[in-house]
Amino acid sequence: MTIDTLKPLLLILIVGIAGVLFLTLDRDAIPELSISAAFDRLVDTCQAEHPGWDRDICKHIVRNDIRLGMTTEMVLASIGEPRRILKPRTEEQTFVDWFYNTSRYGEEVFRFEEDILIAVIAGDDCTTCGINLDRDVKDSK
Repeated sequence: MTIDTLKPLLLILIVGIAGVLFLTLDRDAIPELSISAAFDRLVDTCQAEHPGWDRDICKHIVRNDIRLGMTTEMVLASIGEPRRILKPRTEEQTFVDWFYNTSRYGEEVFRFEEDILIAVIAGDDCTTCGINLDRDVKDSK
């Protein structure tokens, strides 16, 4: 026999051994590969890294959802660093604006007062400081 005639036999043998091994696997030992299981693991990781945050907040963060009432730390965990930050210019101005550019919403301004998100302002409406109604931002309460 030549090596060329042995190749198909070796391939059949390897496939057969792989099939037997697959049939004898303990399927309970294989981690679940569903999207919901992966999502739950991300939420669990969020809670482990931030023990003071409840599960609902971590779900929003994993989904990159923004909710009024979130802290600056929560917004950073959800969508990352802002493009720029505008700090108060006067003592009367108590809020800080974080600017983000997103492909879905364009420029947005996230307004914080005492490290709590109080408003999301559309970049186009910034001159009138109107709330951006295109973005689904809800109270976290």
